[in-house]
Amino acid sequence: MPDRPTEHSSPSSSRSSSGDHGGDKVGYLRMVDIFRGLSEAEVQEIDRATTITTAHRGKILYMPEETGEVLFMLKEGRIQLYRISPEGKKLVITTIGPGTVFGEMAFIGQGMHNSFAEALEDCVLLIMSRTDVERMLVTKPQVALRIFEVLGHRLKEAEARLAEIAFKSIPARLASLLLQLAEEQGSNTINGLTHQNLGEQVGTYRETTTQTLNTFKTAGLIDIGRKKIVILDAGGLRLAMDRTMASMASRQKDPVFDRLLYRGRRRFGGELMTRQDSMRKTVRAIRSGAPFYYLPDMDLGRSRAVFVPFFGVPAATVTGLSDLARLTGAAIVPCVTRMLPGGGGYVARLYPAWRDFPGGDAAADARRMLAFIEERVLEMPEQYFWLHKRFKTRPEGEARFY
Repeated sequence: MPDRPTEHSSPSSSRSSSGDHGGDKVGYLRMVDIFRGLSEAEVQEIDRATTITTAHRGKILYMPEETGEVLFMLKEGRIQLYRISPEGKKLVITTIGPGTVFGEMAFIGQGMHNSFAEALEDCVLLIMSRTDVERMLVTKPQVALRIFEVLGHRLKEAEARLAEIAFKSIPARLASLLLQLAEEQGSNTINGLTHQNLGEQVGTYRETTTQTLNTFKTAGLIDIGRKKIVILDAGGLRLAMDRTMASMASRQKDPVFDRLLYRGRRRFGGELMTRQDSMRKTVRAIRSGAPFYYLPDMDLGRSRAVFVPFFGVPAATVTGLSDLARLTGAAIVPCVTRMLPGGGGYVARLYPAWRDFPGGDAAADARRMLAFIEERVLEMPEQYFWLHKRFKTRPEGEARFY
């Protein structure tokens, strides 16, 4: 935990003004949700009662059991609210961004904070004293109602977090968090968080978080860099939130790394098959009742593949989907994931199970699969994984495309 600045012991010192950030204070107050609908005179009154200040990354704004003397409004940056167990384990309650009010819990009950509030990055805040807050709540009941709305929303988030910790597995919690962060950052790339940060948000240890992320990477759901996670398959992550699934992954060249990843995946249940394993292992997993997450639209060479048209061009297509359906009797339920405009998150859609699949002809089954994929690609052509060399393997006598 970062050192807590000594100057915070005096509330007045944290109210030092900052002219660099104060020019648009009234405009910011108009955008704060709890002040929605107030008149210009009322906003000006609140402006006179608030002070603008800054908090550097790592600063602790308040701690549990402290008496709350000010209400905080975040203008720039991010603040994390969390608790620490007697054993020193950190559990993140929520991470808040600009436009959010916090510290309101100190104004109800015993008037004390029940969590830590820490600046995750350099922040600009507006603060209002307890006296001014109490006067505002009495004279502007609509603001009081909206503060209670904020409180209710935050309690709902906390209850949902507790339910996840109590009832969901670590992979499910981590998958849910990654999708949430991608939506908040408006991108499939999540930046600026360490494995320790992620572990604290899902209530587990860094080592467990790293093993679970490596599991997702092995399954092709994400890629991992330094303080960076790229979501490659949001649909697979979404399904992992609800069920323990069997899946297929690629072998790693380094045998030690390959063994570590496999062991990390197995400790959370589910089967992990590789393309080098026998079909028997996959069939056994499906027959046991585990959903099998399978990506069949890939060029894996001539072995167990047929050439069928994909957008009018012959493409080497594995027959594994129809082979597995025939051997297990499993239903084929297509899952298609698309990214919403403007980084607004993802939608994973499950389509009705295919009827009369497989048929009696592997090539016809493969063509039916590609025809379905063509329809989905035409709905969102910019989101298909064109970087995969789908036409790499060519029929005998044809020149290579790549």
